[in-house]
Amino acid sequence: MLASAAPTFPVLLAARVAQGVAGATVAAYLPIVARVVAPDRRGTAVGSVATMMPLGTMAGTTVGGLVSESLG
Repeated sequence: MLASAAPTFPVLLAARVAQGVAGATVAAYLPIVARVVAPDRRGTAVGSVATMMPLGTMAGTTVGGLVSESLG
């Protein structure tokens, strides 16, 4: 959201760097889940994360479109 409302190029650049770092950590979710969650609940945790990632992507695109349309 910050990148879409950035008033200057440095703010835009910083927001995009933050998005890139966050996106890179998403790829590391499996080892994090494996370390944090108990072995008997690991399947449920991985399934939940694997379900939420595409839902978040779809919701983000939809909300971004709505914000863009409403702000002009």
